[in-house]
Amino acid sequence: MAAAAAAARPSKSFPVRRLLIIPAILLLCCSSLAADTLTQGGPALDSNSTLNSPGGFTLGFSAFNSDNSSCRYLGIWWIDQYLYWVANRDFPICDDDSGRLVLDHNGTLKLTNSAGPPLVLYSSSNNDNNNRNSSKKLTAAVEENGSLSVRDGSSNLLWQSFDSPTDSWLPGMKLGVVNDSGGLQNRKLTSRLIYSIPAKGSFTLEWDPKREELVVKRRGVEFWASGKQLGADRFQNMDLRGFSAQGIDYNVTRVSSPADGEDYLTLGVSKNRNSTTTGFTFSYLLLGHDGGIADETLGVGGSALDPDLCDGNSTENGCVSA
Repeated sequence: MAAAAAAARPSKSFPVRRLLIIPAILLLCCSSLAADTLTQGGPALDSNSTLNSPGGFTLGFSAFNSDNSSCRYLGIWWIDQYLYWVANRDFPICDDDSGRLVLDHNGTLKLTNSAGPPLVLYSSSNNDNNNRNSSKKLTAAVEENGSLSVRDGSSNLLWQSFDSPTDSWLPGMKLGVVNDSGGLQNRKLTSRLIYSIPAKGSFTLEWDPKREELVVKRRGVEFWASGKQLGADRFQNMDLRGFSAQGIDYNVTRVSSPADGEDYLTLGVSKNRNSTTTGFTFSYLLLGHDGGIADETLGVGGSALDPDLCDGNSTENGCVSA
């Protein structure tokens, strides 16, 4: 076990590939209309506006830095403008700026455009119909932790983007079996199709509570497994300590509630004791389109799982032979 853990230490030289996104407001050469909330029945978020949070996170329409920059995606990025959550990853809005994020009079949060049906992110149940006539309307905002949320007039959380992750595991986000209002849900990450296209790709990262391992699958077939957790910051085949010049340590906490059927992991991040950096640094883990797991810290992170280790023949370091 010790040998496997040592072999899985973060690679300081492994290139962390970050994808710059271009806010649509810059592409249109228009001024940004920034706000911090959407209100039920109020104005929509369009390509000329953004939602901003005190934590430096921004929700808006963006184009990936690729050959097909005419397509827009509704996503969230931090100050450095790198996208970590995409609402319409499989349904880009192309060739026009008709995209709108609306929290309508019925309490439905949806993404609309002129070319197709709306993409519903959250819909109030029949029991919530009184919201339409209440003076306390629903609101949508980007929280300080980077999650887009819908809350009622009493600030109760009704929905959050953390419950619909894309390819990024942020601090505070749950990965595994979660019991919410819709019943038991298995929250997992799904990679991009390729580096420059955020559509769902071939790889997933999920928590297997029976085996007590994180598992990467390629097209549904096991590709790699973390092995048992050896401590808060490491597994048998994955070490989450000492990433980048920022001195980042990650930690993983398991929450298991047999009575509710829940069993999931949450991610945390802290500064390495040897770090001399100060101030807030946004860090998270990214499941790459090639099946790797990378630290995303200001573009200078390292690799928690180098995909080149698993070439289809190796069975070391958690790899599964093809």
